[in-house]
Amino acid sequence: MWIADVNSYIAEKMDGSVKRKGRYEYVCEWHQDQSALVVPKVAEQVLLHDAPIRATLENWPDPWDFLKRIRVPKTGALGIELNGQSYSLPNTTRYYVAKGGGQLLKWLPPLKNLPNWRRFAIEAGWGVQVCNDLSVNEARLPVDFDYYEREVEKLVLPLL
Repeated sequence: MWIADVNSYIAEKMDGSVKRKGRYEYVCEWHQDQSALVVPKVAEQVLLHDAPIRATLENWPDPWDFLKRIRVPKTGALGIELNGQSYSLPNTTRYYVAKGGGQLLKWLPPLKNLPNWRRFAIEAGWGVQVCNDLSVNEARLPVDFDYYEREVEKLVLPLL
């Protein structure tokens, strides 16, 4: 059993089945956030089978597991800055962290008695590729495995 905290752990039972809670859970209902499922799945492979993080990520068979989701309230706005241009996005957007991607930004209304809208970087320091229309057969940027490797390390390294 690997316990990160009281609400996040992964346990392999005597019969070989696995129980996951919190940050290690990746079996979600349709209405739950299913962002970056590759992270807990790879963490499980590392903890239970001593799999190497980077090689496991680079050879992961399901590209859908890298997708993430951002939701911004109706009163806010979401956009992406890419090559000096700004583009508006729907308030619920799917994306993955990608090499050469744009900066994902959200704007929220000003706080009481303040004049300016508030700007927040999503995945600050990392580029993203928006994937709202998955039926479009356009060239996609390569996945930034460095980002996902760091996320897996956050789940694994404190337990080893």
